[in-house]
Amino acid sequence: MPEVKSTIAPASTPSTAYSHDALTITEDAPEAQTPAQTVMPEDE
Repeated sequence: MPEVKSTIAPASTPSTAYSHDALTITEDAPEAQTPAQTVMPEDE
């Protein structure tokens, strides 16, 4: 039972780091997809 608590403790720590990374990825994702979608239809 104590093993479950140990897994949640460390999981919470990386969760915060991921949140910060997610913000950077989310902002980069839409910007990168914008030019990609424009090239896709142009190729068709």
